[in-house]
Amino acid sequence: MAILIPGFPRIKEWAYAGFVFDLTGAMYSSISVGDPASGWLIFIIGYILIAGSYIYHHKILKSASSGKSSNKNSLTV
Repeated sequence: MAILIPGFPRIKEWAYAGFVFDLTGAMYSSISVGDPASGWLIFIIGYILIAGSYIYHHKILKSASSGKSSNKNSLTV
């Protein structure tokens, strides 16, 4: 929920960290019980999705903050 709701940047950071912790724990559990290596593809896809979402989130924040500063500059000119 925290990742989908706009705003609350600190909560979003913790939500992303929680996803990584959960996925890492699940991968460790899978390795511990001896699941076949073909199941690792699911974890790799999960990490790629989390990383892509996190990077995209920060690009949006950066563009929003640069848009606000350029609007302030254009208003003061």
